[in-house]
Amino acid sequence: MRLNIFFFVILSIFGLFSCTEDDKGTTSKTTAQSTEPCGQSPSTSLTISHTTQALAIDGITATPWNTKADDMSPTIHSGTSTSSFIPQIVVHPVSNGAVVAWNDHAANPARVVLTAVNMSSSIFSATHTPVNSLGELLGMTVDDAGNVYVMTGDGKSASNGDGDGVHADNVTDIQKFDDNLTLLLRESMNLADLDNSKVALRSPGHSGSGRLAYGNGHLGLFFSRQTDQDSQGVIHQANMALKVSTDNLSIVDDGYASGHSWDQRMIYDSRVNDFIGYDLKDTYGRGVIIATPFTTVNIYASNNSYIQTNRAKIYTMKGGKWSHSVPYQWTFTRLGSIQLAKNGYAALFSTENSTTFNDDYITASFNLAFMHVKQDWSNSNYWDDATINLGAAHNNQWVTNDTSLNPCVTALAQEPYLVSGMQWRHENKGMVWLTNYSDKQNEHAQKPKLIKVADGQFLVLWEKWKTSTTATSSNNTNDYINTYAMLVDDYGNLLVGETELGTSARLQPGDDVTVIDGKATWVTGDPDNNALQMHIVQIQ
Repeated sequence: MRLNIFFFVILSIFGLFSCTEDDKGTTSKTTAQSTEPCGQSPSTSLTISHTTQALAIDGITATPWNTKADDMSPTIHSGTSTSSFIPQIVVHPVSNGAVVAWNDHAANPARVVLTAVNMSSSIFSATHTPVNSLGELLGMTVDDAGNVYVMTGDGKSASNGDGDGVHADNVTDIQKFDDNLTLLLRESMNLADLDNSKVALRSPGHSGSGRLAYGNGHLGLFFSRQTDQDSQGVIHQANMALKVSTDNLSIVDDGYASGHSWDQRMIYDSRVNDFIGYDLKDTYGRGVIIATPFTTVNIYASNNSYIQTNRAKIYTMKGGKWSHSVPYQWTFTRLGSIQLAKNGYAALFSTENSTTFNDDYITASFNLAFMHVKQDWSNSNYWDDATINLGAAHNNQWVTNDTSLNPCVTALAQEPYLVSGMQWRHENKGMVWLTNYSDKQNEHAQKPKLIKVADGQFLVLWEKWKTSTTATSSNNTNDYINTYAMLVDDYGNLLVGETELGTSARLQPGDDVTVIDGKATWVTGDPDNNALQMHIVQIQ
């Protein structure tokens, strides 16, 4: 029997709310925050509404990720729970609705399920098609013709002393399907096909995530992996980007390989005909990074020395000390999303709004941070000698720090360490704090999401969590409190204040939100009811 659940909440910025009780007796309501932390009031009379519709998993036996049982507490480290960050349920719009790719957690051997969702009537219908998989889902996207691309990885891990990786097939692959989900082509991503490739692709998705994006006849792949062993026989974690032709699924370029990258995003920017990467690092270059993985620029210092780079740091976290009770891998940060914006990019993440670095894993509440990154961030005029020589002690000239565009823009100075032990001061400019949580036991912004729903309108979504322990830990499923939304413009100015969506509006740990027919849309797993839940948020 198909399970149909309808839940609707709507809120005006004047503080009115309505409550709706579903057939299970669960009551949800909304409340609103009237201002941003700096005192900025909402500038529109728009409202936010949320609905869900169940998509029964019938015709096949399969188990999706259990969103209600995830362990994304503030005390879990992004590099120690890979299943929380690799793609689990990916949604993309198509002509009559959506296509959803999701991991079947009951399958052995592993497989991915493609679900076609027909959204042409008020009650959606879903058709499920299992497809072969090497292991974990690493990304899904759709091209202009409606062809669907799915990337999977073998999920295997190497241990220190295992030696270098070996160029081989069936480590990572891409499958191409037509708009009826009929398989057209399947190819392994073997880096031996690249003459200039010096590393083997091993353990894709290891201690990180993955994304697959489409643009101008190419696919952009951005994912975590393991490296070859170093001189001491140690195997490290890193990221990798690949550009692949949609015609024959051949690799045409590789780029941006950087160590200790715990979370990855990728989008395509038609304005510059390039893929844009976004990731979170813990060591050299410790911080939140924007990148053009396949385009390298020369940045010159005053003495005519230069570096070749394809990335820049927009935010530097505290910590990073090699020998400390809180290890350098702890980033105090959750990566959110990056979106195309006016004159650049809108970036979201959550982090501790605090300079305290001591023996505690949690020293302050995680708060939402918004930054506007200039489209020409690689302009050499934004780089100073310290940036080029140290790669860290700069003033973030490539982010917008103009109070005429947003009066709430501010800075947060941090004093992180290099792994070698050297400490420096970093002035994080261009920050707009969207929340002002201060109770570190009961207030943390987790699973931050940002999606452009219309020109000049960006929906911010997040879950609020508490901490049942101050130590690094997992399995704290009861720490979840509620889900919230707000609406901002290209520079983070408040359009609709903080809106409580209710506990039925759960977010996926590492998956993106998309836009279908002008509405923010995502899908969560509900194995208890043998269903997927499609969530839709509308701005009116």
